[in-house]
Amino acid sequence: LGWDRKKMRDRFNTLMELVGLNPDQYRKRFPHELSGGQQQRVGVARALAADPPVMLMDEPFGALDPIIRTHLQEEFLQIQKELKKTILFVSHDIDEAVKMADKIALLKGGKMMQYAEPAKMLNKPANSFVAEFVGQDRVLKSMSLYTVKDLANALSLKPVFESPDFQNINENLSLRVAISKLLNQEADQLIVENDNGTSKGSITLDLIEQFLHREIKESV
Repeated sequence: LGWDRKKMRDRFNTLMELVGLNPDQYRKRFPHELSGGQQQRVGVARALAADPPVMLMDEPFGALDPIIRTHLQEEFLQIQKELKKTILFVSHDIDEAVKMADKIALLKGGKMMQYAEPAKMLNKPANSFVAEFVGQDRVLKSMSLYTVKDLANALSLKPVFESPDFQNINENLSLRVAISKLLNQEADQLIVENDNGTSKGSITLDLIEQFLHREIKESV
């Protein structure tokens, strides 16, 4: 690249901070001295080093345990908001694809079965292969595409009612997590708060069901 030492060091520092690793702490570490999650982060930093316009990531989180994998997915989505790169992300995990992608290309035998936004693929699969691949719980999967705030913008939240079983949740929580809390009987209502901790109302299972029917109808 023709970079001098200072520019390379500055680039290293920037990328390591971007992936959540202290540059001074990890500067002289060897790969065998890093955990699996740290190696994955360094791999992302290396891929970004030359500032490529397009990136190919082939199952980058496939070898990680579920907790670390979920954490790195969340971190990478935050990184992508800053980078705004075009990324071709290869995965056999439909849940990962739905979570990470703006659009999904589903292939079978080298042929394109469907190319669509995640919500479109989940709510209106193009054929039986796509429907089987995304799974019978595709409606539930689609809930990970929406936040509680999306529901609040589409429907009026319910007033908070007196109940011993409730939880406070942030409006940026995904509806899939929210519905899991309600179905697992962790609460019979979820009190929605903004980032300042101000209550905006509550959601219940029937309100999520209304939103679900509305979104499926509009996407078909």
